[in-house]
Amino acid sequence: MVLTIPRLRLRRAVPSGADTQTLRRYGVGHISWTSLPGGAGLVGIAGHRTTYGAPFLRLNTLRPGDLIQVDYRGRRFSYTVTSSEVVTPDRVDVLEGSGAPGVALVACTPVYSAAYRLVVFGAPTSVTPAP
Repeated sequence: MVLTIPRLRLRRAVPSGADTQTLRRYGVGHISWTSLPGGAGLVGIAGHRTTYGAPFLRLNTLRPGDLIQVDYRGRRFSYTVTSSEVVTPDRVDVLEGSGAPGVALVACTPVYSAAYRLVVFGAPTSVTPAP
């Protein structure tokens, strides 16, 4: 899986798993109990904001309408940012969603703190062959 966010000038391989070891090695990871692209439900991707390459440093700058792309199994899944939410770390229910497909990008917030989680949501817009 490869994540591309043009506004952040980010293109990063996303390994399976968002455990401490994976996030330390890659900076991002697919939250294993969430959906995969093309499935029902949200694709959850966690990332660091200040360490391990800081791939999500500027995650808070994403706005409704911004593009998020996930390449997976030869297809490009495009999403449009719809909203963001700040929640406590125990609020994993926000990643369960309604069962509708989408993407959720998750990072600690504020910067240099793990007090809360910033979750940016995207709705699917298209599926095309990956370049």
